[in-house]
Amino acid sequence: MSIKVTRKDSTSTFLGLVVNKTVFFSAIAVVIFSVGFTLIFEDEAEHYFGIAQTAVSAHGGWIYTLAVNLFIVFCLYMAFSKFGKIRIGGKKAKPEFSLWAWFAMLFSAGIGNGLVLFSIADPVRDYLSPPRLAGEEPSLIAQEAINFSFLHHGIHGWAIYSVVGLSLNQFGKGY
Repeated sequence: MSIKVTRKDSTSTFLGLVVNKTVFFSAIAVVIFSVGFTLIFEDEAEHYFGIAQTAVSAHGGWIYTLAVNLFIVFCLYMAFSKFGKIRIGGKKAKPEFSLWAWFAMLFSAGIGNGLVLFSIADPVRDYLSPPRLAGEEPSLIAQEAINFSFLHHGIHGWAIYSVVGLSLNQFGKGY
């Protein structure tokens, strides 16, 4: 026996976009409060943001690394399971761009910018201020710096882009 559940969303139009009133105005209120607090109480905001950044940096790195590795597993699962056969856009959808055009767009957008702007800066920064676990030897520090660069710009970065892209597609257009 299935129960039919209906949801009555209160939607309205804002700047030409159809928005859910509850979600949209709650998010706007949080953003306005946060920005207002930061602008009015600059010193206190700097203090609390510093505490949050230190806590995340000191205790959250493993969560990031774990999540990104799980993204790779998820992408492999999606590619090689029955879900890999699903054509995004529907069964009769034709690609708007060729495979090479997609690669060109990916590299000229986020990935290309990241490589051009940070492919040298990231390893140098990590070499000059190494993580605690890198050790004291310069060659080990250099290797860890390159490892972190691969984490940010290698297959891990592609996995993040893929998961976000698939999520946006699913919620925006469905498959």
